[in-house]
Amino acid sequence: LEEATGGKATLEVFPNMQLGGEVEMIKQVLTGSLDITSPSNAPLTNFVPELKLFDMPFLFRDQDHMIAVLRGPVLQEINKVVAKRGIRLLGVYNVGVRHLMTKEPVMSIEDLQGLKIRTMQSKYHMAAWNAFGANATPISYAELYSSLQTGVVDGAEAANTNYYEKKFYEVAPNWGQVGWTILTAPIIMSEKKFQSLPADVQTALLEGGALLVGPSSTPFTYALVLHRVAVGLLIWWLLEPRHGVRGALIGVAAVIVATVIGALAGTELLPDDHSVLEMYQAFVSGSLLHVVLHQGRRDHQHRPGHAHV
Repeated sequence: LEEATGGKATLEVFPNMQLGGEVEMIKQVLTGSLDITSPSNAPLTNFVPELKLFDMPFLFRDQDHMIAVLRGPVLQEINKVVAKRGIRLLGVYNVGVRHLMTKEPVMSIEDLQGLKIRTMQSKYHMAAWNAFGANATPISYAELYSSLQTGVVDGAEAANTNYYEKKFYEVAPNWGQVGWTILTAPIIMSEKKFQSLPADVQTALLEGGALLVGPSSTPFTYALVLHRVAVGLLIWWLLEPRHGVRGALIGVAAVIVATVIGALAGTELLPDDHSVLEMYQAFVSGSLLHVVLHQGRRDHQHRPGHAHV
């Protein structure tokens, strides 16, 4: 923003909910004490009911369709409605495509009937899964792993990154790429504040917001998994002396290639300290490779509306 406006406007970021929870920050935007925030869509619909649109299942054909819609005239039309609620929609984050994890295989809609599926606490998400024939069960995300482990729920909807990062594959080994919705996080500003800004700053905010829809997160997901495999492979080679220098060099090369792919996907893939050991353990145990190989097989076989195992 600073670059686009020649220093006329800058942003000061307050991460990790320093200014309160999502609802509190929405209220701060409406009262003018906070300029911009990006809540998840569900709490925002309490203030702008029209945005319930984004909670609908199968709203977008795919992520490219979503990007085309939210960078085009449709967003402008939505803004006309939202502005009446005192809010300016600068853009919409793509938070991720949601799929289905289950303890037992779900090969058809019939297999889904009666299963207790964890959803977010959104009445529209719950209505969707109930309509699919499941028993929608909204529980805390922090309790999901143990709920799957103990049988409180039979499955859950989640994103690729959630499934891998939180190791849900340990308790729900069946992962169906159903793509039932794409979660959004609107970037909002007070309409009054927006209208008080110079035209060039308004333009910079809108152009920046359009870019935040971002490229498809699918390349990121696969780049992330590839990178984790490569790092696990490298650590394995380094800790096994029999592989020697040649093995170590191959491992280094694999990480470099994976990192380049990650850069092309628009993300940095440097692991944090605690994840390095997890990568090694996952690689040696075979659980990481199992997820990657089966993930690839499901993608090859996937057809919309079906959960393949």
